[in-house]
Amino acid sequence: MQTTVSSPTSNPIRSGVRTFYSLATAQTVSQIGSTMSFLGVGIYVYQQTGEATPLALLSLFLLLPIIIAGGVAGVLADRYDRRTLMIIGDTGAALGSLALVISLSSGNFQLWHVYAAALWQGLFSTLQRPAFEASVSQLVPDEQRQRANAIMQMSKPTALLIASALTGLLYVAIGVIGIFLIDLISFLVAVSVTLLIRIPAPPRTQGEASAHQSMLKEWSAGLNFLWSRRPLFVLIVLGAVIGFFITSAFALMTPYVLARTNSETTLGIINAILSVGGVFGAIMIGVWGGFKRRIDTIMIAMILALITTMLFGTNQSPIVMGAALFVTMMSLIGANTTLMTLLQSKVPGDMQGRVFAIFTQSTLVLTPLGYLLIGPLADKVFIPLAGSPAWTEGTAGMLFGMDAAGGMGALFAITGGLGLITALITYALRSVRHMETTLPSYQSPIDAPPES
Repeated sequence: MQTTVSSPTSNPIRSGVRTFYSLATAQTVSQIGSTMSFLGVGIYVYQQTGEATPLALLSLFLLLPIIIAGGVAGVLADRYDRRTLMIIGDTGAALGSLALVISLSSGNFQLWHVYAAALWQGLFSTLQRPAFEASVSQLVPDEQRQRANAIMQMSKPTALLIASALTGLLYVAIGVIGIFLIDLISFLVAVSVTLLIRIPAPPRTQGEASAHQSMLKEWSAGLNFLWSRRPLFVLIVLGAVIGFFITSAFALMTPYVLARTNSETTLGIINAILSVGGVFGAIMIGVWGGFKRRIDTIMIAMILALITTMLFGTNQSPIVMGAALFVTMMSLIGANTTLMTLLQSKVPGDMQGRVFAIFTQSTLVLTPLGYLLIGPLADKVFIPLAGSPAWTEGTAGMLFGMDAAGGMGALFAITGGLGLITALITYALRSVRHMETTLPSYQSPIDAPPES
């Protein structure tokens, strides 16, 4: 592989784009390995314990570092070399997998080892993410950024599809230790590629003194920047609110689909459709590019996703449920891709690490609350209500069905409806609709015309 260090006659735009594609491919390989290890350890832990709670705790320990340390990671991405941070992130995560291999191979494995490794890997993944996201505008010119962001968004659902198939095929043959060894190889690929490339540092817009401020002040500067560009702040808050509603509802997807269809096979197919919808959405937005005004693409896609979330909760056939989920994930990927492109055009390069970290934190900080609320709401309120005579004999019974499926389906419709109202109110704000012309744009060095 060639490095991206430019010669006097090389094209910096082509060089930057090649660097991005190399990074994106390597990170997708790493994502496949990480997803395989997550699925593999989930199978192993469930076989050992027979309980679902450890799997929920595993997801929580992976999530906590993003919520708690995401701001620090964003400051570091703006303060230090982003390539170095990505290498440290991948290397640190690999050490977590290596520790589990040692634990499992030694015969001294204990359940808390998985939690500790998840917390460790979540911390280093948190370090790596904003460094990668903030590098896109330094590598890819504005007119190609939508496609680049679409490729980044496609990484996770693609990895899930491939990892699910490979883990199912390989787990029986090589066991959980073999799965972790594959994960280690994928980390090695990511680190090797990152070592060979160069990511230009963004020009400083905040002055050199900002590099010597405390991390809290630097993080606050990112928040103050968003607050001073109120439409951007509103858009990020909207993403957090809608993320809360959708994530909360989809925590019920497995029991809901099983209650509605009574088929594990259908559940597997619907999960696959969800991932395919994400891949299709990324491809579509990468090829099409969206509407002329990016805000229209973001808001219309969000609204469509919320409508199909409501449809998913109604008393439908598995075919309609699958189609609704396909459109939901396709729309969410399209909205998120375009939002990233919009932020990259409106946020200076040396603040993008902080802004992207704030965006990620804001979308995830409410997630634990949603997980805590949605289960009791389903079990204690809506499922009993869906078995009552008033429900079964009324419109609710016809629209959502009865008993467990009807109760959980109503929650999908309610959360989707609340999100839809929030999105429509936001889209009605003139300052949001016209933000692309009223807010200043920032040009990356790679966007600047070549010197004559």
